[in-house]
Amino acid sequence: MPDHVGQQLGSYQLIQMLGQGQWGSVYLGEHVHLRTQAAIKLLHGPWDEREVEGFLGEARTLASLRHPHIVRVLDFGVQQGTPFLVMEYAPGGTLRQLHPKGMRLPLQTVVAYLKQVAFALQYAHDQRLIHRDLKPENLLLGHDRQVWLCDFGLAVVAHSARSQPVQQTAGTLAYMAPEQLRGHVTAASDQYALGVLAYEWLTGSRPFSGSSIQVAVQQTLASPSLLREKVPTLPPLVERVVMRALAKDPDARFPTIEAFARALEEGSLEDATGRTMPAPEAHYVTARPSSSRGLPSGTITLLFTDIEGSTRLLQQLGARYEVVLADYRRLMRTAIEQWNGYEVDTQGDAFFVAFTRATDAVEASVDAQRALTSHAFPGGVAVRVRMGLHTGEPQRSAEGYVGLDVHHAARIVSAGHGRQVLLSQTTRDLVQRDLPDGVSLQDLGAHRLKDLQHPSHLFQLVMAGLPAAFPPLKTLDASHHNLPVQPTPFIRREQEVEAVQHLLARSGVRLLTLTGPGGTGQNTCGAAGRRRTQRRLPRWRVFRRPGSHQRPRSGRADDRPDAWRQRSRRSPTA
Repeated sequence: MPDHVGQQLGSYQLIQMLGQGQWGSVYLGEHVHLRTQAAIKLLHGPWDEREVEGFLGEARTLASLRHPHIVRVLDFGVQQGTPFLVMEYAPGGTLRQLHPKGMRLPLQTVVAYLKQVAFALQYAHDQRLIHRDLKPENLLLGHDRQVWLCDFGLAVVAHSARSQPVQQTAGTLAYMAPEQLRGHVTAASDQYALGVLAYEWLTGSRPFSGSSIQVAVQQTLASPSLLREKVPTLPPLVERVVMRALAKDPDARFPTIEAFARALEEGSLEDATGRTMPAPEAHYVTARPSSSRGLPSGTITLLFTDIEGSTRLLQQLGARYEVVLADYRRLMRTAIEQWNGYEVDTQGDAFFVAFTRATDAVEASVDAQRALTSHAFPGGVAVRVRMGLHTGEPQRSAEGYVGLDVHHAARIVSAGHGRQVLLSQTTRDLVQRDLPDGVSLQDLGAHRLKDLQHPSHLFQLVMAGLPAAFPPLKTLDASHHNLPVQPTPFIRREQEVEAVQHLLARSGVRLLTLTGPGGTGQNTCGAAGRRRTQRRLPRWRVFRRPGSHQRPRSGRADDRPDAWRQRSRRSPTA
């Protein structure tokens, strides 16, 4: 088998072989321009034109899969007759490397692994896709040790294209369902394979062993040993759940693979005598951490949410508001957990969440908004939640995160309306080519946010089936004015600014003139006083002396310096 280290495939240089299997070899690749790393899978070739067309069709399907526990296909192609896939690089390797054959795992670890894999497979099954080759070698450890499912359907693609005999699949026979061995693959076949994984991790051995022929016969005809015969401390319900997933008849298994995972989680709450134990924290989701130790660092995407009009809802519902708040939190946490969010803080109706990937933050926001919109809240009330996303590099602290990026995200959500999702420019740049189905972006332009020195370019997620038209954003630009953007903080003039505010608020004042030697800050002082009264006194306008170096933002004629003298000679208008 040739070694391709040093070769270039597409935009990637192959720098190291990571492993090889029946259908191909996997290399660590580096983008020649961006210097980012990816996993490059080369399928054994060469392939003829018909086979290449089949591969490209399947590769497009793989690239369309978007789930936090399915490894993302970044690119694919064919070079000199050899098909290749470019995928996200999983720094933690495979679960087979982490847990060699014969190793028993703690029950809660098995539950955590199976939930992640089951959720990924349920997502695929909902799209009528079947994995067909589930095994520890195809389960990767991504960032923060999350499980990623890979090689989705590749075995079948390669098998059908290359006409490989079934004997050459001996490496995965131990995980094949009886109906799959007969050539009739269903979604329940993936459930059987996941049941084999659960059996192996809990007992340290697979249900069946022997030669390829022996394993195939046992998969079809024999019943595996009960789990508690090998591990007596396992809860009885766990044994019953796993044995049901290993039923020979697909119809006797759980109706869905997600139902299997949830039943296993419920069974894990029993002790060996059948008594229910307190529910442990999930191993793969960092929710409400007591310290910042479990929070991600580096470039992260921050999500802030709150309920629009929560005080009004509280007054309207009284004691029933507690139920509404509980439903809201449950729906939010379901979306956060599904997309690997880290719940940094929750106060009242406000969530503060961190994501390692901007695309996950968007997916969670979309899922949450859809769930909140469709949910029947008590009393038939409408719970309208606004959300703001910003990507940056905040600093971790003992309580979570600090830094301007945190304030930026908080200011973005405060500018929005209920059921609106706003994105900063940095977040938009990361997700614009990788949006969920039925979601697009609307450019809302630059807006001045409270306490931020420079304007922020904001975007809105437009989600099919959800409201897309909202009132103007609640920013400093909400009322029309001709105030300049303040380039630097205005200091050491508080007394003068307060005097301007007081004079502007006096009844009967129609014109306020600030005078002084050139360069002493009368223009800036006047603008600062006007800015602080902008919401209370929206009709006041600012005029500057001719030749002022600060140009007004408005381009209308009567706001320009050359119109100043003419306007000032007329009676002043409010």
